[in-house]
Amino acid sequence: MRIHVIFATTGRAEVLGKVLTRLTDQTRAPDGVLVVGTCPADVAGVENTFPGLQIIISEKGLCSQRNAGLAALGDHADVVVFFDDDFVPAHDFLEQVEALMSADPGIVGLTGRLVRDGAQTGSLMFEEAVDQLDVQHERPAAGEERMAWLYGCNMAIRLSANPQLRFDEALPLYGWQEDVDFSSRLARHGTLYRTAALTGIHLGVRGGAHVRLAAGLFPDRQCHLSAAQRDDPLPAWLADLAVQCCGQCCGQPASQPPRSTAVGASKATGWRCAT
Repeated sequence: MRIHVIFATTGRAEVLGKVLTRLTDQTRAPDGVLVVGTCPADVAGVENTFPGLQIIISEKGLCSQRNAGLAALGDHADVVVFFDDDFVPAHDFLEQVEALMSADPGIVGLTGRLVRDGAQTGSLMFEEAVDQLDVQHERPAAGEERMAWLYGCNMAIRLSANPQLRFDEALPLYGWQEDVDFSSRLARHGTLYRTAALTGIHLGVRGGAHVRLAAGLFPDRQCHLSAAQRDDPLPAWLADLAVQCCGQCCGQPASQPPRSTAVGASKATGWRCAT
């Protein structure tokens, strides 16, 4: 089984370099690692972090970047693992992906149960994540469950399930709900699972996609205003998400609709990022 890892990145070269260096300690080495940035600054200093690392530059946008990675791989991979540039995987992540997908050909997608998710709790430090995973040896409670969609910060895809499947580049913002949209279409061809056998820590670094999302929604930086206080046509739930994503500006709690309904709602509005 040929397993390749794709990172779509922008604005996080420092943390990306740390994540790539850590990837050399996987108990099952990837057969290739591909980084897709949007400009040279996105990948500055990461060139020698992983042996044989491939770097390409593409149009900005998570969907565009991940699609560029898939196009660059062609038919050279059986499984693609998409990691966010601030996801710190446990050392056996790829080993477990291979074991699970080899044991059950009906599995077309996998995502892990996380030890912590900084996107939900507040940004975490890379060193803090390494300590929890490698020193304290923290793991989530054992178990697995069938899913309707996968979490995009860590998802493994069996390419043979639908070789032509691509991310929808018409999604708003930097790629709003791209993981739900992509993996729910993948689920038509087999089974998706979330399992504690795959784990890691999502740092939830404030910057990169979060900053672009907030800036695109509210270029005047008035992210603290509720939808009712604004005169733009942004849907209330999407405005709430912006408050959540740019918590460094306000930090007020925000509500969010179920992700499956959010995809349809965002498409229905036809709303697009201003940047």
